[in-house]
Amino acid sequence: MDKEAEIRRWDGVEILDILRYHVSPSLWYITDSRSCRLVCRSWSVAFPLWRVQIRPSTLESKSDVLTKVMASVSTVSIKGGEESCLDWVCGAVAENLNLRALLVQKLASLAAAEKVCQILRLNLPLLRDLELGIPSGSEISGDQISDVLSGALAETRSPIAELEISNLKSLKLLDAALPKTLKWLHVGTRVSDNLEPLLQFIKRNQAVTWLNISLFFGRSVDHGEGAPVPQRLADAFAADTTVTTLELGGTEWKAAHELFAALRTNRNLRRLLLRWIPIKAQHLSSVVDCLCQNDTLTSLSFSLNTLDEKVGPALCRLFELNRSLKKLRVDMDSPVDLSSMFAGLAKNSTLRKLCMSHVDSHFIEQLSDCIISTHGTEFARLERIEISYTSMDETAASKLADAVAGLTNLRILDLFVIEAGPSCAESFARMIETSKSLEMLGLYGCKPGDEGLIRICEAVKKSASLVEIALGGEAHSESAVLAVHDMISTYKRLEFLDFSGTDIPLRFKQLFSDAVLQNPNMYRCEVCFRPDENSPEGDSESLDLKHELTKQYW
Repeated sequence: MDKEAEIRRWDGVEILDILRYHVSPSLWYITDSRSCRLVCRSWSVAFPLWRVQIRPSTLESKSDVLTKVMASVSTVSIKGGEESCLDWVCGAVAENLNLRALLVQKLASLAAAEKVCQILRLNLPLLRDLELGIPSGSEISGDQISDVLSGALAETRSPIAELEISNLKSLKLLDAALPKTLKWLHVGTRVSDNLEPLLQFIKRNQAVTWLNISLFFGRSVDHGEGAPVPQRLADAFAADTTVTTLELGGTEWKAAHELFAALRTNRNLRRLLLRWIPIKAQHLSSVVDCLCQNDTLTSLSFSLNTLDEKVGPALCRLFELNRSLKKLRVDMDSPVDLSSMFAGLAKNSTLRKLCMSHVDSHFIEQLSDCIISTHGTEFARLERIEISYTSMDETAASKLADAVAGLTNLRILDLFVIEAGPSCAESFARMIETSKSLEMLGLYGCKPGDEGLIRICEAVKKSASLVEIALGGEAHSESAVLAVHDMISTYKRLEFLDFSGTDIPLRFKQLFSDAVLQNPNMYRCEVCFRPDENSPEGDSESLDLKHELTKQYW
C-alpha cells in the first residue's frame, strides 16, 4: 500500500488523499469529473470518509464508485442547494447508515427544501446534525419554508440533536413540533420580524438546552445608532427555562445590559455568550450587580466599548464577589488601564479560564505579578489563559514565563497574534522547558524570528508535557524550517502542530509528510507551502494531515 500522504490541486480543488493505514481522510472536495476520478481511484473500503463536499458540477461524475463513496460518508456538505443536486444526494445516501451530518449551505428553492424533507424521512439512524442556509437574496417565503420543513422535522425518527437555520425570514417554524431529540438550535432572523414564535418557543421548550440566536437588522435601520436587545427577549429569560446556554449575536447593537437583569432570577442558565453586542461603561456597574447576585452562571463572554476608568473597579468587584464564574472572556476594542481589577482577581477562588483581548504589555506584567503573588492559592489553579490582539515586550514575556512555571494546573496558554518579536523568544522557550503541566501553547503571530524559532523548537524537545503547539504566521529561513522538521521527527510526544501562514518552499513538502507520518502520536499537522522560484507557476499548497482519532484543545 502506498504510504504517501499528499494533496493534489486540480482546477483549484484540493483533494486530501491520505493512504497510510492509521490516517483517515479528513475532507474531500468532489466538484468535477477529474477530481471524481482521483477519488474513485484512491478510495478504498478500508478508509471510511469523514466528509465530502459537493457542488452542482459533481453531477457530471455520477459513477458507481462515487455512489459507493456517498453510501459510507459521515458528513455531506452541499455547496449549492439546487434541486437536482439534492435529488442525487438523496438517492446516494438512502442506504447510508453512517451519515451523521447534512449541511446545505444554500437552500435555493422550495423544491430543494422538499428534497431535504425526503432525506429526513429516510430516518437515518445516526443523522444528528442538520444545517440549512437560505440565501439572503432568496425569494423563498418564510412561511413557505416553515410549512415545508416543519412536518418532516416533527416526523423524522433520525436523532436530530443540532439544527441550524440561517437567514430565516419567518420564525413560524418554531411553532411546529421540533424533534424531541433536539438539544442545540441556531436561528437567524431580522430584528424587525415578529419575535412572538421565538418567545413562545422559549416558554414551552422542554428539550433544547443550547440556544443560539442571531438577530440582524434590515436595511432600513440606522446601523450607526444600533438598537437595544428587545426587552421582551430579555424578559423571556427572567424565569427559569430549559436553556442552559444562550448565545446571542447581532450587528452594531447599542446595549445588552437589559439581558443581565434576568440573571437575578434565572437559576438554570449556565453559559451566556454575547457576540458583537457591547456593554457600555455606564452600564457595567449594573451588569456586575446582576452577576454578583447570580450563583449559577459558570461561563460568560461579552464585549466592552466606550471604556473609561470605571472598568477596572467594576471587574475587581466582579472577581471578588462572584463565586460561580469559571470561564470569563472579555473582548475590548482598545487597551485600558485595568490595574484596579487585580486586587479582586487575586481573591477569586473559582476562575479557571481567563480570556482577554486588546490589552497591552503592562496588563500582561500585572497579570503575571498577580499570579506569582498568589502561588498556592485557589486563583493559582488557572487551567487556561488566552491573550489576543495585543503587543508584548521582553519584560512582560519574562514575567509571564515566571508566572507559568508556578501554575501547576495550567494546561493551555494561547497568545494569538501578539507582536512579540525575537526578544521574547527566550522567555517562550524557558516557559516550555520549565512548565510541568502545559499541554498546549499557542504562539501564532508572535513572530519570534528565525533564531527564536530554532530556540523554541529545541525547548519543545525538552518539554515534559507539551503535546500541541502553534508556531505559524511568519515566513522563515531554510534553517528555521529544518528545525521545525527536526522537532517533528524527534519529539514523539507531539500530537498537533500549526505551522500555517509560513509559505515554506514546496521542495520541503515530502520531507514534512514523511516526518509527520513517522511520528506515531501525531494526529494533525497544518503547513503551508509555496512553489519554489524555479518550479512551474502554480498556487500554494497545504499539508493538513488528520488522524482518525482527534482531540481538541483549541
